[in-house]
Amino acid sequence: MDKLIYLVPVMGAIGLLYTFIKFAWVSKQDAGNERMQEISRYIAEGAMAFLKTLADTIGGRVTGSPQSLAASELILKALKEAEFDDAPIEDYPPPRAGSVGPPPAR
Repeated sequence: MDKLIYLVPVMGAIGLLYTFIKFAWVSKQDAGNERMQEISRYIAEGAMAFLKTLADTIGGRVTGSPQSLAASELILKALKEAEFDDAPIEDYPPPRAGSVGPPPAR
C-alpha cells in the first residue's frame, strides 16, 4: 500500500511524456493545402468564440448549478442550429452539499 503513493506521480509523468510525443508527431504533420488551412482557422475561431460566449455570458459553472444548466441549454441550441435535432439534455439531481460517494440512483 505504501508503494502506491509513488504510482500516481509515475503515471502522471508517463501521461505527460505520451502527450508530448503525440504533440510532436501531430506538429510534424502536413497542415494541408491553403483551403484546408483556411477551414482550420475558421473552426478554431468559431470554437474560441463559442468558449468566450460561455465564459462571458454564463460565467463559471459548477455541476448542477443554474449556470451549468444555462451552458447545457446554450450548447443544445447550437447543436440544434447545426441540425443535430436529436441531441438531448439529461436531467440529473445536483449533488447534496457535503455528500460523499456515488450519486443517488434514479
